[in-house]
Amino acid sequence: MLNSEILPSVPSPNHPKLGDTFKVEPIRTVNAINKIKKALAPSPRNLALFVVGINTAYRASELLSIRLGQVRYLNPGDRLEVKQKKTKKYRAVTLSNGSVMAIQALLEHLDRKALQMKDLSWVDDDSYLFAGKERRSIRSIRH
Repeated sequence: MLNSEILPSVPSPNHPKLGDTFKVEPIRTVNAINKIKKALAPSPRNLALFVVGINTAYRASELLSIRLGQVRYLNPGDRLEVKQKKTKKYRAVTLSNGSVMAIQALLEHLDRKALQMKDLSWVDDDSYLFAGKERRSIRSIRH
């Protein structure tokens, strides 16, 4: 039995109709950013991904390429270099206090989970910082 047989297909009111165009606006206010952070707070991974993303302006592919060893011992004001997928050049950014705090919270969360699972192999320095549930890079899952 297919899902379509169980649940009738109801178009989402938020989904654009075929041929429609819509404009995506950037997040412009600190208040909007704080609301998003609050909504993402239950997930250290998603919060860190958002905070590092807005503070570094790295592309999604660049964020997903960051490894634990690159960020484990960083402090605010340190520089993080990531190879750009598009240009193959390295781009360095100075990390803000907020980015470092979000990364450290994620690292602590990952370490706790690894200890609970009694498997430290997926928190080694070569592991991806923003890996999916199975601890592989999200990028590797898509390909």
